[in-house]
Amino acid sequence: MKKILMVLLFISSVLQAKELVTEDFTDVVSPGEKVTSNYAQEMLNELNMIREWYDCEKLVLYERLECAAVTHSNDIGENRICSGKGTDGSTMDSRADRCATVAFGQFVACGHTSAKAAVYSWTKDYSNRKFVLDPRLKKIGVGMHNNYWTVVFSY
Repeated sequence: MKKILMVLLFISSVLQAKELVTEDFTDVVSPGEKVTSNYAQEMLNELNMIREWYDCEKLVLYERLECAAVTHSNDIGENRICSGKGTDGSTMDSRADRCATVAFGQFVACGHTSAKAAVYSWTKDYSNRKFVLDPRLKKIGVGMHNNYWTVVFSY
């Protein structure tokens, strides 16, 4: 029953989703620079709603992960390249390292106009949904530029 409800809620929300306004960030966000935005909060809410349905602890936004996510979304969004790898060859790990943190997973979604649509695209896949529900996950960072989304996860 929970699965059916989850699918129906996502379909309904995707159909009703409104386009979010992106913020203009520099190419690289410094660790500790406060960039939390409405889209980051919406992404956090969407991911936590799914985790709540499965009795998982809520995730929290973490600035250093946000640094890595925003940096990547700015890069791929500006260059219109849908990839987990940056145009400079950077990886999730190298971006996290530049932001003085450690990452354990990353999702990228391209062209989705809302956090709900991006989350739905990830969680309709069983292995991605299983990752989102991993009880060891505690923190995320969210980036979005030109509807190119990045979420970086950590324990």
